[in-house]
Amino acid sequence: MKKFFEEIYPVPHAVKRLRRTVDCSACRWLVMPEGAGGALKERVRELARRLDRHFPQGMRASCAVPGAGEVFARLRRDAAVKPEGYSLKARTHGFEIVASSDAGFFYGLDSLAQLVDRHGAAALPGLEIDDAPDLTRRGYMLDISRDKVPAMATLKKMIDQLAALRYNELQLYVEHTFEFAGDETVWRDYSPITAAEVMELDEYCSRRFIELVPNLNSFGHLDRWLVHPEYASLAEHAKPWLYKPWNSYMHGVIAPGPEAEAFIARLYDEYLPNFTSDYVNIGCDETFELGQGDGRSAERCQKTSQSQVYFEFLNTLFGLVRSHGRKAMFWGDIIKSHPELIAGLPPDVTALEWGYELDNLSNENCAKFHSAGVRYYVCPGTSTWRSFCGRTGVMLGNIENAARDGLAEGAAGLLLTDWGDCGHIQYWPVSWPGIAMGGGAAWYAAAPNRELAAEAADRVFGCAGAGHLVMEMGRIADVTDVKVCNSGLFFHVFGKLGDQNNPFVKGCSEAEVRNLGERLAAWRQSFDLACPADPLVRDELLNTFELMSLALDKMKFLRGGRIDRCAWRQKLEHAGMVHRRLWLARNRVGGLADSLVWLRAGGLDW
Repeated sequence: MKKFFEEIYPVPHAVKRLRRTVDCSACRWLVMPEGAGGALKERVRELARRLDRHFPQGMRASCAVPGAGEVFARLRRDAAVKPEGYSLKARTHGFEIVASSDAGFFYGLDSLAQLVDRHGAAALPGLEIDDAPDLTRRGYMLDISRDKVPAMATLKKMIDQLAALRYNELQLYVEHTFEFAGDETVWRDYSPITAAEVMELDEYCSRRFIELVPNLNSFGHLDRWLVHPEYASLAEHAKPWLYKPWNSYMHGVIAPGPEAEAFIARLYDEYLPNFTSDYVNIGCDETFELGQGDGRSAERCQKTSQSQVYFEFLNTLFGLVRSHGRKAMFWGDIIKSHPELIAGLPPDVTALEWGYELDNLSNENCAKFHSAGVRYYVCPGTSTWRSFCGRTGVMLGNIENAARDGLAEGAAGLLLTDWGDCGHIQYWPVSWPGIAMGGGAAWYAAAPNRELAAEAADRVFGCAGAGHLVMEMGRIADVTDVKVCNSGLFFHVFGKLGDQNNPFVKGCSEAEVRNLGERLAAWRQSFDLACPADPLVRDELLNTFELMSLALDKMKFLRGGRIDRCAWRQKLEHAGMVHRRLWLARNRVGGLADSLVWLRAGGLDW
């Protein structure tokens, strides 16, 4: 059985332990390699400040070997090392890091810094590491359209944390939350990202070896546009259309044609030049409305097929992206159902194979793209949306399976998705273990990432104990046999769908309801014993607990129990006030009103 070195995260691939420790307490220099770029110089100086407290003489960075003072880490360039890989070797009084790229030097030096943080400078373990990532592209996608748009300070701190987990790609999912000139009607109340902010974030990412990839849904999920009269002529349907499998009304698909093409071309012309990435995620998922009923494309779909009309407009969008000198990414859910079309995809596109349950991202699904020679990513999720507290077991298995099967089937990358459906009620710390797990699994799929995710989250996000508390909170609903797809039990019971006929209310036995209460109470005791140091994180987790408790009380009532509904609604109102304060601590005000509508809907009509 393979033995892993678990003092560094993401876990290194190959570690040789030496029979000695290394005393570096007299060292004071980090020496950069020849040709070090500005981003590496900035990161090395930053790491020197981080290490400074561990060394009696302090720590300094230099691009040349100093005339006096011991060298702690010398960085040497070697083109033979794999891109983003590094080797780290103990010497008599310090270490040597060898890499071919500046990103590799950054990752190697961060690994060494983790050892110093754990052991101090006087007794570092003697070892040799050879390491490189399993997946070339390691991305994180945050939904900023439903409904949170983080403040710039929040985004920059997040980027620093992603870099520490060796993500090299970031996408901010946009439907309507970019400040398109002349489209104020659409984004006015949503605190959109501006062109200047995109450029600032693009530069901030690149200085941390992360590529900011533009993400703009260009076919479906355009509800916030089509609801306004100015854009109604673009819609596939004049009025919302009922999608029976979800019992949900939809009104977000634009009708393929010259008008739609001109509309998207205008958006691309304004949006894409603010980014330096060669790629664009154009979305195009869940276009269920296309050609249905009295839709504008119905006749065309009848003459050929719905899939063919979809494929033709997809290629139109590819052409628009190509006109900007870029390459398109798109969600692969629609085309995956039509394997005959996959082979016709142009060679410069990337399919995004997504799925958020344990068995969604299988070898079989990955092979559909791999066997056709199509570049693709696997896209698991943090399993936090529509849940309050996350779904820990699903998250761990979903990410683990995605990384393993994607690696086996030639995936170009992993894109971890973090959605905000239904008001983006979940708080930022709830995503931390999933983000830690995703970074570790994309770097080294076979490592024990699920065992290390909580500790890694604590270290990277700077809040001891929070990772374990979040993961345990996300396991509370596991005491029931009720299976909720793409959502959490507490959220479903709490929300506006929660009534006596809700299958998630009826599906729990009396014993399971008691167990839920006992698990919640036990979690609250654990929280008191291991309270996170950060007061904001404490409040976020406590308000999550309050919402879960309200959901459980509502479940008891709907099952025939007696509660004081007036007191319940007062608690809900207080939770909403806290939600507003917590939202504004990390995010812009836009979208908050919509989030509170979702939150308060749980107290209506029961």
